[in-house]
Amino acid sequence: MHVLVTGGTGFIGTALCARLLQAGHAPAVLTRDPARARARLPAEVAVFGALEQAREVDAVVNLAGEPLTDGRWNEARKARFRSSRIDTTRRLVEWIAAQPRPPRVLVSGSAIGWYGPRDDTPLDESAAPGEDFAARLCRDWEAEAMRAEALGVRTCRVRTGIVLGRGGGALAKMLPPFRFGLGGPMGDGRQWMSWIHREDLVGLVLWLLERDAAQGAWNGTAPAPRTNREFAQALGRALHRPAVLPTPAPVLKLVFGEMAQLLLTGQRVLPARALAEGFAFRFPTLEQALDDLACYGTRAAHSPRRESGYAAPVALFDSPRRATTASVHRLAGDIMDRRTFLATGSFGMVATLLPGAAGAAAAITTTPDDLFRRIDFVSDGLGLDPREYAARLHEVVARDGLAADYYSRGGVVEQLERSFARLLGKPAAMFVATGTLANHLAVRRLAGGDRRVLVQAESHLYNDSGDGAQALSGLNLVPLAAGQATLPLDQVQAWVERSRGGRVRNDVGAISIETPVRRLDHAMADFAELEQVSRYARAQGIGLHLDGARLFTLPLHSGRAVHEYTALFDTVYVSLWKHFNGASGAILAGSGEFIDGLFHERRMFGGALPAAWPSVALVADYAATFEADYARAWSAADALIERLQASGRFTARKLPGGTSRFFLSVAGVDPAAFAERVRRRGIVLAQPRPDTGELPLQVNATLLRTDPAELARRFMESLPEA
Repeated sequence: MHVLVTGGTGFIGTALCARLLQAGHAPAVLTRDPARARARLPAEVAVFGALEQAREVDAVVNLAGEPLTDGRWNEARKARFRSSRIDTTRRLVEWIAAQPRPPRVLVSGSAIGWYGPRDDTPLDESAAPGEDFAARLCRDWEAEAMRAEALGVRTCRVRTGIVLGRGGGALAKMLPPFRFGLGGPMGDGRQWMSWIHREDLVGLVLWLLERDAAQGAWNGTAPAPRTNREFAQALGRALHRPAVLPTPAPVLKLVFGEMAQLLLTGQRVLPARALAEGFAFRFPTLEQALDDLACYGTRAAHSPRRESGYAAPVALFDSPRRATTASVHRLAGDIMDRRTFLATGSFGMVATLLPGAAGAAAAITTTPDDLFRRIDFVSDGLGLDPREYAARLHEVVARDGLAADYYSRGGVVEQLERSFARLLGKPAAMFVATGTLANHLAVRRLAGGDRRVLVQAESHLYNDSGDGAQALSGLNLVPLAAGQATLPLDQVQAWVERSRGGRVRNDVGAISIETPVRRLDHAMADFAELEQVSRYARAQGIGLHLDGARLFTLPLHSGRAVHEYTALFDTVYVSLWKHFNGASGAILAGSGEFIDGLFHERRMFGGALPAAWPSVALVADYAATFEADYARAWSAADALIERLQASGRFTARKLPGGTSRFFLSVAGVDPAAFAERVRRRGIVLAQPRPDTGELPLQVNATLLRTDPAELARRFMESLPEA
C-alpha cells in the first residue's frame, strides 16, 4: 500500500514508517519542513510539503498535532492545540473527498484523554467521553475523522495511552529523576496509568491498516494498566533505584497549572476490541516492556550510548574509592535541582496521555552505515544530522581533549576567537550564540548615539530579526537597494545627507552590508562599490559592519581574499554553523577596543551560553580546509552540470554575481516528483521554485562524497522512463 502519514517525523511516526517499509508498504510523510523530515527518515520514505503532491494514496495515518506538553496551558495555546488537530484533520478529510480515487482506509490518532478523569472502573471503547478540556479536544478531533466514513473510507480512531519506547516519549522525560533515585509517585499515586510499548502501538496501527473489517474506535493501550504508584515502583526496580519520593499534588499544580489535573487523575483503559479480535501484544505487561527497553540499559541488541545518551543502570560510582571530589563535581553538574527533576519525571509520566504528545519527540532512524553518505544540495555546509555530529564530536574530543569554556569564555571558545581574529584580519574576536545577536551587537555599538543605521532591504538584519534592533536598542534601520545585492554609494550619500539636513538632525551612525545575500540566492555585492562606500563612510565618521555569514565562499568567485573584504569594515560577523558545521554560534570580530568588554552586552542579551564548547568543537577543523574544499566542491558541481546537460534532459543556470547556488531544470518532468525520486538515491534537493519550476542546488562539500559520474548516474536514473 501507498500510505500517507501526517506527524511522520515524531516519536511514533518514525517508528511507523520503518515498520511500514519492513512490511513492504510505501510510506510517504506530509510535513511543513521537508528538509528536516528527510534528515530524520529513511531514504525510502517519500516526503511531501503539501497535500497536493500526494497522489494515488491507498491509506492515510493521521498523527499530526502540536505537542501539549511544551509548557503551561493558556487560551492561545489551547486554540493552537485544537487547530493543529481538528483543522488539520478537517483539511485531510476534505482532500480525501476531492480525490478521484480516495484512500481505502484512514487511521486517525486520538488519546485516552477522551474518557476524562475516571475512578477504578475499567473502560473499553464503548465508554462515554469525559467533559474536561482534553476529553472535548479528543471528541472533536475524532468527529472530524469520522466525516471520512460518509465518503466510503474505512475509518479507525486509535485512542493512545502512555507510549514507552527508546529515544523519546514518556520514558525520555521520566528517566533522569528515576535514574538518580529521585523518582516516585505523583500525588497519592492511586491514579491509573494506561500505557503501551511503542512497538505494540505501531503494530496495532499496521494491523488496522491491513484488516479490512476494522473500523471505529480502538484503545491503543496494553492489556495491563497500572496505578501510578505501581508504575513508579516497576520503573525503579528496572533501574535498580528506589522510587519512593512522591511529588505532592500542590507542587504539580504550581508547576503545571491546569494541566496538573491530568497528572493527578487517570483512566483504567483496556484494549477490549483489539483483544477480542485477535491482536497479539508483544509486551502485554509493564515488566515485559521495561525489560525489553532495559530502561536504556545494556542489552545485546541495543547500545544505550548510541540510542539514548544514558549509561546502563549501574552504581553511581564504580566503588566508594572512585567517588573523588572531581567525580562528585561532575555528578553535581549533571543533576538539576530536585524540584526540576521531580517535575520533569511527573511530566514524562503523563506526556503521551495528552492528545498528540507522543508525536512531539523525534527519533533518528539512521544507522552507522548511513552516516556521512548523504549528498545534500540544501545545506550551506555538510548539514550534519545529530548522529553524525555526535560521532564527529566524540572523535574531536578524544583526539584533542578539549578545554571547556565557562559561560562562553575561555577554553576552546577562546582558542577559536583567536583563530578567527587571525582569519579575518582583525585584532580581536568574540563568540556569540547566534548571528542575529552578532549583527545586533555590532550595529548597536557602532552607531553609538546616532541611532539611524543604513541596511540593504534584502538583508538578514532587516528581514529576519523581528525588528529586534529597533525594539531592543532603539535603532532606526533604513532599508536601501531593494532587490539588489549591492548597496550603491549614491543611495548611501543621499540618505546620509538627508539625515543631516532634516529639521531635526538625525545622523547615520552605522552602515551594515551583507554579502553574499541569502535572500538573493547568495548573490555577492560588487567589490568596487564596497570600496567606495567604505571610503565615504570612513570620511564621514560612520561605522561599517559586514554581515559575512557566508563570507568564506567569496574568494573563489570574486578573486578577492577574505582579508580584502574585512579590511573595508570596522566589524565583521561570520557564522560558525553555516559553513563550518558547528551546532550553532557566530564570531564577531573587530578592533581590540571594540571587542573589549563586549561580553557584558552579550550576557545582557542572554547570549552567554553556560557551555558553548559542544557547539563549536568541530569548527576549527572545517574552517582550516573550507576554502579548498569549497573550490573542489564547485569543480565537482561543474563536472556534474556538464554531464547532465550533455544528456539533453537537464538545463543548469548560474546567477550573474552568484556564489554557492545554481539552478537545475528537468525537461518534461514534474520537478517535485523528480526531487523525491532523487532523494531515494541519497541526494537531498530543495523544493522547486513555484514560479519557474527550477530546482535550487546549494554547492557544498557533500559533493565530494562521491564522484561526479556516479552523481550524474543517480540523477539520470531518477528520470521517469520515456
